[in-house]
Amino acid sequence: MKLIWNSEEESSRDYLLPAGEYEAEVVKAQERESAYKKSASNPNGVSLNLQLSVQHSGKSVTLFDWIPCTDIKRISDVLASAGLPVLAAGMKSFEEARLHGQTVTIRTFVSKAGKARIGDYIAPKAVIQGKKAGPGRGGKTVDHSDIPF
Repeated sequence: MKLIWNSEEESSRDYLLPAGEYEAEVVKAQERESAYKKSASNPNGVSLNLQLSVQHSGKSVTLFDWIPCTDIKRISDVLASAGLPVLAAGMKSFEEARLHGQTVTIRTFVSKAGKARIGDYIAPKAVIQGKKAGPGRGGKTVDHSDIPF
């Protein structure tokens, strides 16, 4: 294959996504082992690997996130952002394929290396209100009829 360089044309790989909040589509969600995610509690480095697609300024930007299987809070944040039921206490597994094609809201930042990184997954307000104001937390009640699950 002959390579053709065109310095005037910016590729989507060179495009820097500015820090901010974005809607992202989950293109791929799978369980993988990663040497970088190994720990005493996760000796095989099992993680939830996400590939997200963000549309910004007419460009499609791909972001990746690797969440260790021990980070239950972050995995629950991803599920809540996608409008799916969060993990219940004591669950041993979940089917990551449920995330395929879902839309999540993410907050990004730019790392010191100049790369766009995912900071937080943001749940819809109805989900957040339902979690905070549910029974047993101050006696407040919330109409749960608008929660998508």
